[in-house]
Amino acid sequence: MEGPQGAGSLVKLAPIVADANSPPLVFHAGVYRIGRLPDNDFVLTAPGISDHHCVLRVEAGGALLERADEGAEIQVNGKPLAAGPALSLQTGAWVVLGKKTFRVAIEAEASAGRAEDDESPLLEPDDDLTLGEMPSATGLRAGSVFAGYKLEERIGSGETAEVYRAVTVDTKRKVALKVLKTGVEWEREAVGRLYREARVGGTLSTHPCVITILEAGQADHRSYIAMEYVEGHDLQTLLDRDGPFPVGNAVDVALQVADCLRFARRFQIMHRDINPGNLLLTGSGQAKLLDLGLARVEGAGEDSPMTLPNQPLGTLAFMSPEQALNAAEVDHRTDIYSLGATLFAMVTGVPPIEQRSIVELTKKIVGEKPPTLQSVNPSIPERLSRAVEKCLEKDPVDRYQEYDELIRDLEAVKKEA
Repeated sequence: MEGPQGAGSLVKLAPIVADANSPPLVFHAGVYRIGRLPDNDFVLTAPGISDHHCVLRVEAGGALLERADEGAEIQVNGKPLAAGPALSLQTGAWVVLGKKTFRVAIEAEASAGRAEDDESPLLEPDDDLTLGEMPSATGLRAGSVFAGYKLEERIGSGETAEVYRAVTVDTKRKVALKVLKTGVEWEREAVGRLYREARVGGTLSTHPCVITILEAGQADHRSYIAMEYVEGHDLQTLLDRDGPFPVGNAVDVALQVADCLRFARRFQIMHRDINPGNLLLTGSGQAKLLDLGLARVEGAGEDSPMTLPNQPLGTLAFMSPEQALNAAEVDHRTDIYSLGATLFAMVTGVPPIEQRSIVELTKKIVGEKPPTLQSVNPSIPERLSRAVEKCLEKDPVDRYQEYDELIRDLEAVKKEA
């Protein structure tokens, strides 16, 4: 849906009830259908949200909110929003959508005064750029201003999104900006995945292994989340560059991640994509958990299929047998398997099971017992080999049942290392 063009306002909806750690939702100039189904412009799956809940219009100088579904639960400053003309929102207003309460803030668009040469973030075909400046399916490039952030360099690229190092236009704060790719058939599902990452990141933000989510929103018909910028490298990059980790270092990383997953379990949250590419290590040795887009509350049904065409849900080489067969029917023990597979890769340089064909790899993951660490490298401590072997059991019942057990055994290995 097309919205007003040119300079204008942005609207922030900051959650204030039950999800105090959740990032604000940010809307730039435009018209947004909000609801729980993936055909909305903004997917919101909080309790009480209907299929097509409401419409938010952000215009120069303000915002208008109107009901979409008949019977949708909406209140503004304690009064139900009736069907009919849209209601003007003001800064400081309290808005209840379903069971979730937000505080409204309306601000001037930080990027409204773009320089002439910065008006369009789209790449011209004849631009001569370095790899870090090359555009992606987001259509953005280094030097552009997007959603109030000036992009400095593209630092990551995945199936659904690209990550840029950027700075806020107003305060010059350095951030990592994750922008969803557009114009593809799975975009709607990817939007839901992106906002799921923001919600989960907000819930878990007090743990040192979780990167702080600053805001989530849409601008120029692109969805994004802004996160704290952390210097470091993912484990896969380090493995490719330097080879296997020393046992003590690998166990230290695994302990940090296990503690983070134990913390997530308090909220019944599973990550479902633990692998070396989704774990970042800072210069000080702090592990950071990346990509929470596949995270799910244990026992809850899927918000949507959340799968991409012809792709398994997760990273297959590090995926548990049960997740390879049916990602919707897993519990926290799938993360225990993936952490064990990641630890295996950290000390050997390769995943526990390898195969070029996806079909053959899936068959091996489901039906073939992986080698033990000691069979790959006899110098690896037996206690560590046994711990990883237990993580990688085919039947979840035979694995560690809780993170406390795994952490206890890894701490014993660390003392011996």
